[in-house]
Amino acid sequence: MSRPIVVLQLNDHKLRALFDTGSFRTYIREDLAKRLPRFRMPRPVRVGLGGHPRTLKEFCLGVVKLEGLPFELKAFPLKRIGTDDQGKEIDMIVGALTMEEYGLIPNPQTGKVALQKLKKREFTEY
Repeated sequence: MSRPIVVLQLNDHKLRALFDTGSFRTYIREDLAKRLPRFRMPRPVRVGLGGHPRTLKEFCLGVVKLEGLPFELKAFPLKRIGTDDQGKEIDMIVGALTMEEYGLIPNPQTGKVALQKLKKREFTEY
């Protein structure tokens, strides 16, 4: 089994994103979050990440592409997220809320993310 780490496109930058069903929120490295609009939280939130307590004071909004398919996300910036099993830096953790919203289903056996629901999305305006 492998952890689903896939490449996402953020504007002209490629991100290595870990799809983590154990993470409620989505996180992005601070240096990459500078490319996105940022917003202060009305009240800071304390979370435990990697065995350390952290306080989240702001979030950013952005559009990323997975295999050419766009989806929006709300991500919380962190100075550093960590590395994968080969020691390569992880740029983003895509959490359960984002995965549920867009029907992104990680498969730990293949290390890939199923995109069937993202591909079927249709928008209708009235």
